[in-house]
Amino acid sequence: MINFLVNLQIDSESDDLINAAVPALTKYDLIDADYKDDEDNSGLERLQCIIETIGSGESGGALVFDAECIDETESYANLAMEMFEHAGVEKEIKKIKSSLNYEKEKAGLAVLIKDSPEKKVWSQSDDWVSGDFLSFMDNIFEQYFNKRILSLPASDQCIRLIIVDSEDYSALHSLIRFSVSGYGPRKLYRARLASTLFISVVGFILSTIGGWLIFGFLWSFLASAGVWSLISVGLILKYAWSCAQDEEAEELRKTDPEDFGKAIAAAFVEEAARREGDSEMGKRLKKVAEINRS
Repeated sequence: MINFLVNLQIDSESDDLINAAVPALTKYDLIDADYKDDEDNSGLERLQCIIETIGSGESGGALVFDAECIDETESYANLAMEMFEHAGVEKEIKKIKSSLNYEKEKAGLAVLIKDSPEKKVWSQSDDWVSGDFLSFMDNIFEQYFNKRILSLPASDQCIRLIIVDSEDYSALHSLIRFSVSGYGPRKLYRARLASTLFISVVGFILSTIGGWLIFGFLWSFLASAGVWSLISVGLILKYAWSCAQDEEAEELRKTDPEDFGKAIAAAFVEEAARREGDSEMGKRLKKVAEINRS
């Protein structure tokens, strides 16, 4: 029941995000002007349909490039110029130059916009497009042209992005981010908390009324209050623990992807061992799980 109520909240938020983003989605040709999704579907299903349309690669004039394309000194300068041209502001760029030094693991970009110089240097140990470069370019677009870089769903180690007006960015970014990550641990906890409290209140009222006819109001009230308090506190503590574990996992994923991968693999082994039980395979998996824990 709680999961059902949480799903209703997720569907409602999906609907709100879609309604807020549709004008901008149409404006940048990410969906056709006459695009119609099935409103009988749940909000999450509608969201998935739109994301599939955006991620198909057939919608919108997106700028697409290989994520592993930094192999020359001017690679970043060339890529930045493509982005300026994509946004239609290339005439404002008076000078642009980039640097790349694999030995020192450094790269950088210098841009003269009108009469204003902008420069940034970042770590670069491989040929992948740096997130620092994209962040730097996003700041430039926002500061000088009132535009933002919006990353679109992509595959095959490609990056797909469009440059949008700043006022359109929030609705589009929120839609895509929610489709990827959904509720974060804290927001999911709040949704579960609200659902738990709602069910507890309704259960308390119904059980009090039902018991009133048999045991009288006072005993029914006290018994219902005690039972539903225990149920709600137990569930709240359970979801709080789950939230803390999810946040810890998310922090580990960001700070140490290798350890995060090992933790995920260990969790799979634990689950597989539990499912196999006392079978020969289960015993082997339990030994592996014990080694992982140690």
